Amino acid sequence: MDVQVLGAANEVGRSGFLVNCNGTKLLLDYGVMFGRRGSPPKYPLHVKPKDLDAIIITHAHLDHSGNVPSLFVSGNTDVYATPPTFDLSKLLINDMLKIEKNAHPFGLPELNNMMKNAKEVDFKQKVTKGNATFEFRESGHVIGGSTVLVESEKKKLFYTGDIKTNGSRMLKEMDTDIGEIDMLITESTYAKTEQIPRKTSEQGLIEFANEVMDRKGILFIPSFSVERSQEMACILRSANFKHKIIMDGMALKVNEIMFKHPEYLRDPKIFA
Repeated sequence: MDVQVLGAANEVGRSGFLVNCNGTKLLLDYGVMFGRRGSPPKYPLHVKPKDLDAIIITHAHLDHSGNVPSLFVSGNTDVYATPPTFDLSKLLINDMLKIEKNAHPFGLPELNNMMKNAKEVDFKQKVTKGNATFEFRESGHVIGGSTVLVESEKKKLFYTGDIKTNGSRMLKEMDTDIGEIDMLITESTYAKTEQIPRKTSEQGLIEFANEVMDRKGILFIPSFSVERSQEMACILRSANFKHKIIMDGMALKVNEIMFKHPEYLRDPKIFA
């Protein structure tokens, strides 16, 4: 089992790892790195679509999924992800193409071709391609987000993608019950950063929100449309926040996707 790092080594963004299992080639993620304003985006090292046996997307964030459509300019490789990941990837990549017109080596036709080759897979559902077998496990990072366990010739590789080990209001924690492995590819963005305890962060948000409301103010919370906006709303709701919570923009479309896949949430009732 050989691994070629295509991106995301000593950097954040453009994730891509090519795993060769005795001739069976699996591509784990294929993302985009956005440069500073005015600079072009960066992509993982090029791979030939015809050489791939399967493309695997761990989750929908663009640094992991954003360049997958480039593989469908002329290719028709099977691409695997969970149902929420496909729905969110289509939404986010489509939005990226609208905002950054002509900035990428693909467009809507390639995105649509990617979706035509989509193979939906649930957690713990094993898939065999040639000499390799792989399965998704829950990552706790975003709805439908996965880690990937690859097995070939009695060797195991575990790719975490992005993970959250303690879960959240909306999602269960990362599934760590994977047994012994021979190789680990993991993200380490905040590995050396001491995190503020979640309870402390939540309590600070709740207290500040109530303080603003008590003085008849309006509280604006700039937040990512995928997961973060919904998590904020769940935190406030669980604290019996008595005021109206309003979302706009893409967050509303993300809400629809979450309602479509309640089985991927920790407790669908909290987001009802």
